[in-house]
Amino acid sequence: MERYIAIADGQPVGQPFAKPSRIALPSGAVVGCAHWPAAEFLAYGKALIVGAADPEIEIETGYTFDAEAGTAAPIIEPRPLAPMQAEAIAQIDRDAEAARLAYITGGSGQALVYKRKSDQARACLADYDAQNLPPAGMFPALDAEVGITGADVVDVATMVVGLEDAWATVADAIEAIRLGAKKNVGLAETPAAVHDIVAALAWPTPAP
Repeated sequence: MERYIAIADGQPVGQPFAKPSRIALPSGAVVGCAHWPAAEFLAYGKALIVGAADPEIEIETGYTFDAEAGTAAPIIEPRPLAPMQAEAIAQIDRDAEAARLAYITGGSGQALVYKRKSDQARACLADYDAQNLPPAGMFPALDAEVGITGADVVDVATMVVGLEDAWATVADAIEAIRLGAKKNVGLAETPAAVHDIVAALAWPTPAP
């Protein structure tokens, strides 16, 4: 979307704005102008098209006006590095957690449920197999999933352990990305470098 800046006494004034839907003509009539091309709007609007900083890495501190060319341009400075690094590190942590939650259910209570099922599943597989099933009630966390996750307790235990081992691999990959990215952000010397580090991250995602 093009931005405009008002011109008064040959200088840009105020802040950039999007083209309004209506404008007052010199005659005083108010007409719709949303469909006007830029040149037509500029002729009546006492404004110029103005460029824009990249808000990810830059800030606009003012505007310049080239009277001969009839153009306006923002005065651009890099965003302060330290706050941007802190923001990027916080974003990396949020993105890492979002990547984890694509695979598991969050919450401390749910984590305890996973731990209980894992402990029972590994204990079950250590002593029992499909030909030697455990007594009913020995592994209640697994019993609850019989007929849902697996046909019997050993089948459920096998599934739980398999999923947990697969998740451990994913969790390790997410943590490696998280820690490496935070280190690189801390070492970055420019706002652009910080932005590029975060933008380039590729988090694991579950298979469709």
